[in-house]
Amino acid sequence: MREIIDATYGPVPLLREQFDGVEGVERVLIYGSWAARRAGEAGLFPNDIDVLVLGSAPRRVLTAVASEAGKRLDVPVNVTRLSVDEWEADDPTPFVSTLRSRPTLDVMTGDLHV
Repeated sequence: MREIIDATYGPVPLLREQFDGVEGVERVLIYGSWAARRAGEAGLFPNDIDVLVLGSAPRRVLTAVASEAGKRLDVPVNVTRLSVDEWEADDPTPFVSTLRSRPTLDVMTGDLHV
């Protein structure tokens, strides 16, 4: 039972802890299959966690944070960084359009956006 709870809810508080206070991090969102399952979409259990960081934090810092989180969660954590302007653009890239159309989970607030 503990493994199920850790796998289902563990990433959010751990990622919040890992990214909190990192200079240049404005928002942290979980997207992809993990967010989809959390939103109730059927599918296989996720084998990784996709994290979108909005802000200007250096990629090497984000990679180190994601690596540490992955070790603690025992699942790969893939991090992508976008600027806030890229995320909020009126004419977004196809990648951003796709992310906006799919479930995301705000790591800092716990809000699920579907």
